[in-house]
Amino acid sequence: MDRSPKVTILMSQILDLPPSCLEFVPERLEEEAEYFVVGTYYLHNETEIENANANANSHALEPLKQSREGSLILFRLCGRKLTLIDSIPYPSAILDLHFYNDHNTLAVASSTGTISIYHLIKKSEKLNLEHVVTHQVAQKDILVLSIAWYPHDKTPKSSQSSIIFYTLSDGKVLAAHLSPDFKSFTILNNAAPLIIHDDNAWTCTVASNILFSGGDDSMLNKLNFDLQDTGKKKILIERSLTNSENHHVGQACFKGHDAGVTAIIILPLPSTVKGDTFILTGSYDDHVRVFVSSTEPLTRIPGVHKLAELLVGGGVWRLKLIEAYPTKPETDENEWEYIVLASCMLVGARILKIKGSYHGNWSIQIDAEMTTHKSMCYSCDVQPQRSFSQKSEEDLCSEKSSKTWTIASSSFYDKLLVIWQYKS
Repeated sequence: MDRSPKVTILMSQILDLPPSCLEFVPERLEEEAEYFVVGTYYLHNETEIENANANANSHALEPLKQSREGSLILFRLCGRKLTLIDSIPYPSAILDLHFYNDHNTLAVASSTGTISIYHLIKKSEKLNLEHVVTHQVAQKDILVLSIAWYPHDKTPKSSQSSIIFYTLSDGKVLAAHLSPDFKSFTILNNAAPLIIHDDNAWTCTVASNILFSGGDDSMLNKLNFDLQDTGKKKILIERSLTNSENHHVGQACFKGHDAGVTAIIILPLPSTVKGDTFILTGSYDDHVRVFVSSTEPLTRIPGVHKLAELLVGGGVWRLKLIEAYPTKPETDENEWEYIVLASCMLVGARILKIKGSYHGNWSIQIDAEMTTHKSMCYSCDVQPQRSFSQKSEEDLCSEKSSKTWTIASSSFYDKLLVIWQYKS
């Protein structure tokens, strides 16, 4: 049973394979229902591989080496009814997936160095995930651990190309330029890494022209960049950040975590126009932390500085911004409050409330706990609602009254998918 009175469990289901990631479809497809996609990750044990090799054709050139597989599962959620719409086997394990802005194009990161693109389309009155292309963006023995779309334009034109940043198990962070139809790609920066961690590069996110990444080396890294379009996209690195003593191509590294940095999200604030970017990080050390990244020497010391932290427990694997709104729109203080969904591996899901302003103090508190998961809660997502970025500050401030959010979460080894509600 969940201790939080703000959490109500609606339903649960056991999946065929362990879930590693999930995300709701951003575009509304039906008035009364929502859709979401689950990615799975299955690691074959040694006995399974040996049996497969023993049963293989004796004329095979080499034994079976691929030891991971996965699937993409499309669900329809209508009220308290959950329906499996489509399940697609995937030849590798899936580590991350994200839809492109508010559109139904899905990118999938795999355990064999690939990023696949799918379109969610309707055929014969039924929605299906249609495979478009799979790009080999790293060596086959390298895992693509996370992906992040760029730019954050909510209404991309059909002729607009896009960029996808991705992190690898060898510590590298790179970017690929995709053609408008997604069928071709070019690795930017002459295929050289933008950031290099000393161990797994777990996560990355992009704010305007700043790339953040986190790795198993406990480092939060930052890269200021610019894009130049001269027939094709090129990344320009700020020369002032270039370190000539090593191969890290302009990255700045910041301490402040006691274990691997596994999640980073942007906390939107109007003051970002002054040169500051506020981020929230999650770590294996069971903490979440608010940092400010400053580039204006007149207002702050340039760099990344910690503003707040909280022990939430369990190891924080993913973070998702649910909502953001100003608390005092009639003043110049620009104080904002954020509701964040956290996937905490060993203790389930947490709902966090974060409050802060450009000049003021920042605070983090746990508002609700969902403790049904007993086995590595790697992924959670919240059903989409009208974006706060499309509303005025007065409208947002008036919405601080109670709200109900529907959330899908999963745990790995027990293959459990849970649908629940959080009342703010």
